[in-house]
Amino acid sequence: MNKKENNELYDLLVDTLMMVNPDRKNPNPNEFEEHLVELEGDYYTFFHIDNLKKLQNENKLNLAQVNKIQKIRHLIENIEPALWNVQAFMFDKSWIEVSVLALDVLKSLGINKR
Repeated sequence: MNKKENNELYDLLVDTLMMVNPDRKNPNPNEFEEHLVELEGDYYTFFHIDNLKKLQNENKLNLAQVNKIQKIRHLIENIEPALWNVQAFMFDKSWIEVSVLALDVLKSLGINKR
C-alpha cells in the first residue's frame, strides 16, 4: 500500500470514528440515521485488524490506539440488531460506550471534533 492509499485509509478511519461519536448535545436524528447506515459497512472495513496494522506500520496508529479500535469493533459487532436505530444510537448505553471509546481514540490522534 502506498503513502496516498494509507493517507486515504487513515482519513476513512477517522471519519468512521467520528461517525460513532456524534454530537449528542445538539442531536440531529437525520444525521444519526445516516451514520447508522454508513456504519454498517464502514466499521467492519476500517476497524479491521489488517487495515489497523497497515496504519500502525506507517506510524499513523500506536498499539494502544489499535487495541481501542479493535475493542470498538468488537462492541459494535455485539450490539443487538434491535439497537441499530436512531433512538438507541442516541441514548443506549452500548452506543454511548462505543462513542466514549471513539472520542478517546480521536483525542489521542490529536483530533478535536468540536
